[in-house]
Amino acid sequence: MKAVAWMESGWRQDLASATGAVGLMQIEPYTGEWVSQFLAHRPSTCAPLRDNVTAGTLLIGHLIWMHGGDTPRHSPPTTRATPALPSTACSSTPSSTSARSST
Repeated sequence: MKAVAWMESGWRQDLASATGAVGLMQIEPYTGEWVSQFLAHRPSTCAPLRDNVTAGTLLIGHLIWMHGGDTPRHSPPTTRATPALPSTACSSTPSSTSARSST
């Protein structure tokens, strides 16, 4: 998580991108809302450091779980019951480029 935070924001909680991604993990507002509802099961704004890191960690953990982590490709596919990400959340995942360009 430290490496992701470094690439996203250079470990700067005060950083905001041109698209609205905020904090250490550069969480977009709608992604933060989705994480709050489906993964954290509690309200969160992603502005406080603790909420930002929690949201980023939960999202990355969820994506690793959804895509089978580093399981070998020859493993049989498994069925997982989980809520689908909204299409907008998938198309605009916080990026390190937007975070670096706003510094």
